[in-house]
Amino acid sequence: MSRSLPTYLLGPGLVVVSATFVAFACGGSDTPEDTPPACYAHHPVPDGGMVRNLRATEWAELVVRNYREGGTSTQNCVGDEIRWVATDRACRVHEPDDEPAPQAQPLTEESVVVGRSDTVARKPVWVITHHFEDGDGFGPVMLGVRSPEGVAIRAIGTLRLPRTRARLRLRESGGQEFLVADGERCPPEDEESEDEAPPANVADGQATGEEEREQGCMRYARILPLVGDQLMTPEVRNADGDCLGSNQVWLQRERNIALVNGWERRFRLAGSMEFRGGAVVINEQVTIEDRDPRDPGRPARLFRTTDSQRVLLLQRGGMQSSGLPLFERALRAHGSTQLPIGESPDQPTPGQQGQQGQQGQQGRTSQSATPRAR
Repeated sequence: MSRSLPTYLLGPGLVVVSATFVAFACGGSDTPEDTPPACYAHHPVPDGGMVRNLRATEWAELVVRNYREGGTSTQNCVGDEIRWVATDRACRVHEPDDEPAPQAQPLTEESVVVGRSDTVARKPVWVITHHFEDGDGFGPVMLGVRSPEGVAIRAIGTLRLPRTRARLRLRESGGQEFLVADGERCPPEDEESEDEAPPANVADGQATGEEEREQGCMRYARILPLVGDQLMTPEVRNADGDCLGSNQVWLQRERNIALVNGWERRFRLAGSMEFRGGAVVINEQVTIEDRDPRDPGRPARLFRTTDSQRVLLLQRGGMQSSGLPLFERALRAHGSTQLPIGESPDQPTPGQQGQQGQQGQQGRTSQSATPRAR
């Protein structure tokens, strides 16, 4: 027999509960499982009907408080503030120190990303309530469980991710369940102005240095272990407990570094993930090329190609890595402003080229600046 217990009504058929209370939907039905969910929405199936997929607006109403089309929200369904927590500055890789906090954005159907899992009844859902200046989205992410009576939120957390082609997948490896989310971000296309003339020293059709410095599209993933009713966002540590960085795994990345003679050194990363026995195996390849942006028709020179395999262990909601990502290590080792082999501003004679080339080889040391996660 049902007992009358306190509930906090958020909307028609939607309640939020604490661990000491049991929530009841408006019609008086108990939640589908004995363990109280974080939040619950009553969506009964019509007689003789089938369980239908929820619409984007219905997911939004469940995940955030005070949902209104075109409005903003700063609280999840439990009432917790939707707040970004940056990576500890003591970590070896972290966000820029001067990065502004994300800003709340109007909510629409495009703000909701529904993922997939091995069962139709369980779905990860991300509601993008905030935007960063670089275009990343941020907001509450949750695991919803559908039943004939309604929808229960069984775990909740927060997620920062690029919004383009965002995907959520619930995975399991070695008895540990976790959410894998990934998305893509590309630089905005420059709007050409008819009134803006090219630099006097640049011929028609020749690329300027500014054009060539633009980075290409990037893609990264985040791994959120499922622990109890929480989707965790742990920092990654090494075997000694030192913090290496956030739960971010780069899958595609590019960065250009200017050399002293006007050339550029381009770093390109291609990565992939495998899931084996409670671990994530990250395969990484970094290609480094030197090119002259003043001569776009001249092929780039291959400087180095490096491959690496890194293991990420998932342990009780934490993450342990066998080392820094290969891209960061490559930047430290070869992100020098030394000249490419055989090149100099003074255009040396062939006899001088070999001597300066040897000096360039010896000078390729890493910069001492701390790498930043972008």
